[in-house]
Amino acid sequence: METRAIYEPIVFEMLPAMRAEDWSAAWTAFLQTCRALGKRDAWRDVCTQAERVDPASGRHVQTFFASRFDAYRVLARRFEARRNSTPATSA
Repeated sequence: METRAIYEPIVFEMLPAMRAEDWSAAWTAFLQTCRALGKRDAWRDVCTQAERVDPASGRHVQTFFASRFDAYRVLARRFEARRNSTPATSA
């Protein structure tokens, strides 16, 4: 048996409930990430936009994340391991 992660897209509001204070606490970590990733083209705009968010407002932080990122539920699925049907050859 083999276990694989399955990523199921969900709407942001389906994430487990978090208090506004929790979003504000996550903000500090996100801004630190932006210090490194914000130099990359793919992250530059979102990190620049992050600078305009009121970090004291958990609701504003939550809205920022919800409008710029996708949410996924990660599920573990077990699969039968596939056996190699091609016999090994010796040299």
